[in-house]
Amino acid sequence: MLGRISAAVQSAVDTIVPPVPLLEDFVYHWRMITKFYSHTSSNFREPIESTNVGAHVEQLMKILIEEEAEGKCIHDAQGRHAVSAEDDISTGPCLEYLLEHRLLDVFATLASTDQPIGMRTSCLEFFSRLLPHIQPPVLPHVAIISPVKKVVELCLQTKASPTEVEEVNFLCTLCAVMGKNPTLINVYMSINEETSAENMAPESPLETIKLQIPKEEPSRFHLCDALLNHLQSADYRVVLRACEGLMLLASLPFDSLAGTLVLSGLPEALPSRLALLFSAIPPELDPNNLDDVHATWGLDSPQWVEGAKKFPGCHQVAAFLAWLDYCDQMVRETHPSLGSALAVAVKEQFFKGCIQTSLREADCGSAIILATAYLSKCVRMISAPSLLEELCHWLVGEESEFSDSIGGGEPENSVLQLLLDNCIHELDEVSLESLRLFEVLIDSQLEPVIHSLALKQLLSRGYCCNGKQRPSRSRRKREDKKARQLALTRSEVNDSPAKNEEVSATESTTLTLDNWCDKEPEEFLAVASPGSLRVSKTLAPDNISEIIACFLNILPRQLQTSEPPDFSLENVESLSEERFDTLSQFGYEQYIQEANRQYREVFLRCASYSWPAEAKSPESMPSSASSTPPHSPSPPSSPRTSSGAASDDSADLACWDSRPEADFSSQFNEGPFLSMLIARLENLPYQAHEINLQATALVSRLALLPHPHLHEWLLNPLLKVPPGCHTVYLALCCAAHEMETRVPLIEDFHEKLDSTRKGLLGPPQDDASARIHLNEEEARTLESVIVLEEFCKELAAIAFVKYHYSS
Repeated sequence: MLGRISAAVQSAVDTIVPPVPLLEDFVYHWRMITKFYSHTSSNFREPIESTNVGAHVEQLMKILIEEEAEGKCIHDAQGRHAVSAEDDISTGPCLEYLLEHRLLDVFATLASTDQPIGMRTSCLEFFSRLLPHIQPPVLPHVAIISPVKKVVELCLQTKASPTEVEEVNFLCTLCAVMGKNPTLINVYMSINEETSAENMAPESPLETIKLQIPKEEPSRFHLCDALLNHLQSADYRVVLRACEGLMLLASLPFDSLAGTLVLSGLPEALPSRLALLFSAIPPELDPNNLDDVHATWGLDSPQWVEGAKKFPGCHQVAAFLAWLDYCDQMVRETHPSLGSALAVAVKEQFFKGCIQTSLREADCGSAIILATAYLSKCVRMISAPSLLEELCHWLVGEESEFSDSIGGGEPENSVLQLLLDNCIHELDEVSLESLRLFEVLIDSQLEPVIHSLALKQLLSRGYCCNGKQRPSRSRRKREDKKARQLALTRSEVNDSPAKNEEVSATESTTLTLDNWCDKEPEEFLAVASPGSLRVSKTLAPDNISEIIACFLNILPRQLQTSEPPDFSLENVESLSEERFDTLSQFGYEQYIQEANRQYREVFLRCASYSWPAEAKSPESMPSSASSTPPHSPSPPSSPRTSSGAASDDSADLACWDSRPEADFSSQFNEGPFLSMLIARLENLPYQAHEINLQATALVSRLALLPHPHLHEWLLNPLLKVPPGCHTVYLALCCAAHEMETRVPLIEDFHEKLDSTRKGLLGPPQDDASARIHLNEEEARTLESVIVLEEFCKELAAIAFVKYHYSS
C-alpha cells in the first residue's frame, strides 16, 4: 500500500515538475566537484566524508548506469537487439560528455593526489564500476585508455597501501573486461607488434572512435606487475583476488600476451613466492601431520585451518600447499608457452633450489625425513602435465627419458640416486619415508620415472635365458625325441596329403608355442574373453595355475598359518568364467577383489602409454637368438626345491656354464632401484616390520603395472633365468629359506606364530594376559613370516587378476 502511494506521489510530482534531463543532472554534479577543488587549497587534508565530493561522484556513476539502461530499453523497443555489442558504437549524451571533456583523466589525477583523504578510494571504485558498463567499441577510446593506464601505474607505486582492496578490485575488473573483449589486449598491453594488432582487432567501422596504439616498447607489462605487487599483501582476500586476476590474464589464448607475461617475470615470481613460503615452515614440523593437510588456493583454505587438527606450523604448511596448488592450476590452465615456462621455473627454484638442497644439506635424519615427506606431498598434489614432466626431468634427468640404453648410471643432474641411497639408510625412519616416496611415484604412473626405475633395465630381456646360451641336457633330449617322432610321422604319412597338412599344422603350432614371446600376438592368441582389457600371452600364460602355486608354496608348509587354496587349472578357469562368484571357497577373496579394483584403475591410467602387449627381445637381435621360454618345471614344494639346486636342468645348465666357451660378457643388470628392492626382500627376516610392509607394498605397485617385461620379471617364477640374475621370486625363496632355518629355533614357535598373526591381522586384543611375550628378535622374525605369507597371496592374486583381464 505504501509503495503504491509513493509511486502515485512521485507521478504527480513528475507531472507538475518534470525530471531534470540526465545530461543536465550529470553536468551539475560534475561542476559541483570542480567547484569544490577551485575553492579549496592544496593543503586541504580533511576526509572525504566531511565533504560532498563522494556523494557527487556516486551520483555521476548512477546517472551513467541509468543512461545505459535507458539506451538498452530504447534499442529493444526499436528492434535493434539483434545488433551485436561490437557493431553498436552509439553512446549516450552523458558518456559523450565524459569522453569529450576527459573526465576520467581528472579522476586519475585526483586519485594520485588523494585529496581530500579517501578520494583515491572513491575514484578506484568509480573506475571499477564504470568499465563493465562501457560498450566494447568505446573501450579503446583515448579518453579511456590513458586514465586507465595512469590508475594501473598508480597501483604499482606502493605496497600494502590503505586502498589495496579497491586497487585489486580495479585490476581484476580490467582483467575481466580484457577477457570478454580480447581486441583490447594490444591496446592496453604496451607492446610494439603491429601484426598482432591486425590479427586480434576485428574489422569494425570505428571512424568516430579515436584509437591510441602505443608506439613505445616499455620493458614491463604494468597490469601484470600491479597484480604481482598485490601478492605481497598480508590480507588473504587481496592475495586471492590478485591470483584470480593473474589466472584470468594468463589464460587468454594469445601468443603475444603469453610472451609478454613471460618477459614480465610472472614465471619467476610465482615459484619465488613458493620457495619463500616453504622456507617459512618450522624445521621441527612432524612429517606425519602433512597427510592431514588438504589446502587449496581458494577461499576454503582459511576454513580448513579453523576446523582441522591444529599443530605447530599448520598455518605455514597450509599457505605453502595452497600456493603449490595455485602454481599447479596456473600451469594447467594458462597458455601452453607460459605454462611451460612456469613449470621450468618451479623445477629450478623450488625442486632444485629447496627440495634438492634440503636433501643434500640435511645434517640429521629428521631433516631428510621432512624433505622427503614434502616431496611426496608435492607429487600427490601436482596434476598439470607440464609440471609433472619437469618433475620427472628433475628426478631422473632429461637425457634418461625413454632412453633405450640398458643399465648404466643416471645423469649427473639426477636426484634419483640420492633418494635410492636414502632407501638403504642406516636409520629405518629415513628408509621408510624414502620407500613411501617411491610408492607415491609408482602410484602416480609417471611414465619417464617408471621407465628410468625399472623398464629401461628390463627391455633387453637379459633376465631370460636367450639364444646365446645352450639349453640344458634334459631339454635337448626332449627336443631330440620330439624331432625323431615328428620325422617318423612324416615318413609314415608322406603319401597322404591330408595327414601332411595335419603334421604341418602340428609343427607350426609347436613352433608357435616355443617362440610365443617373439611372435606377433595375432599369430597365436585366441579371441579375447568378454572381460579382458587387452589380450596378452605374457600377462595370461597357459600355466597360470603353476605360477600361482609357485607363489603360494614359497613359504614352507610348517610356517604357513592358513590353509592354501586349491589353485588347479580347472579351478582357475572356473573362477575366471564365473567372474569371482566362487571366491569364498578359496579364502583369498579380499586379495583378489582388491587386486581386481586396483588393476583396472592402473590399466586405465596407463592406457595412453605405448607399452607393448608382449615381452619380446630387442628387434636388433636375430630371430634365432630370440628368447624361448623353457620347459616349465614342477611347482616347488619348498624353497630348497624351488631354488633348483638339485634339479637336473639347473645342474646341467650350471655344468655347461662352467665351460670356457660360455659367454656371459653381457651380464644382466637390474639397475639400482630393482636391486634395492631385491635386497629388501632378501632381508625380510632381519628388517623392521614397517620396512617389510612398505617394501612389499612397493613391489605390489610395480606388479600391478601392465607392462609385459615388468610382469615377466616380477610374476613369472617359471621363467628360466641366467646364473647371477636376481628376480623377486628368487629373493622371496631366499628369505623363506632363511626363515625356515631361524623359526624352528624359537621355542613353541607354532603358538607364537599364531599369536603374532592374530596380533597383526586379527582384532585388537584387550586382554593383555592372552598375549604371548616375545623378545625383539623373535617378534621381528615371526612378523616377517606373516608378511611373507600374505605378500605371496597378494602376488598370486595380482597374477590371477592380470591373467583374467588379459586372456
